[in-house]
Amino acid sequence: FWGDRSCHFVQPGHTFVNMDGVLTLENITDWPGGTWIHTARNIRREGNLMFTELRRDDLTWNSFFTVVEDGYYFKNVNGELRRMNAGCKSLGSCLHGYTLKADAFYIYCANLVCDKTVDLVTCCDDAEP
Repeated sequence: FWGDRSCHFVQPGHTFVNMDGVLTLENITDWPGGTWIHTARNIRREGNLMFTELRRDDLTWNSFFTVVEDGYYFKNVNGELRRMNAGCKSLGSCLHGYTLKADAFYIYCANLVCDKTVDLVTCCDDAEP
């Protein structure tokens, strides 16, 4: 009458689901943005940790893990993830009188974190041209 007594190593951000009386780690498939995804395989995420294999310049694979948060963008640099400047989409909205550009997902801010004032011209258009 007792269920499986296996243990899980719990990380911040882990979410568990009840699968027929057994707590199971929820599989997260929300990947951070950036170009890294085109040279990655075997990607998995556990809470705010992401594990993947990344292709190196010599076409071999490197196992790598990193902490991810909302608004993070990465690129693959020879089998390791490096943070890119944030995408304009991470602004969420622009200052009053402006709207995010239609292609905001593909435009990057000046720094690792977007700023509504600094990145106004890059990320936003006049609401009424």
